[in-house]
Amino acid sequence: MIIDSVNEEISLLAGELFRDYYASNGIGIIDCFIAATAMERRKKLATHNSKHFKFIKDLELIIPY
Repeated sequence: MIIDSVNEEISLLAGELFRDYYASNGIGIIDCFIAATAMERRKKLATHNSKHFKFIKDLELIIPY
């Protein structure tokens, strides 16, 4: 198992995502940190909850079904 640490860049990006998408899409802060981590690490995010993330620009999703 790989545990990824949160750094300043991820924290700042998570804050921006929360600011940009909370009012319009109701995204939670934890989902912002998940998305920001994937974006900062330049990784695709695999999720069954695409509705939580599909509106985020520049986030690549893998929907495993």
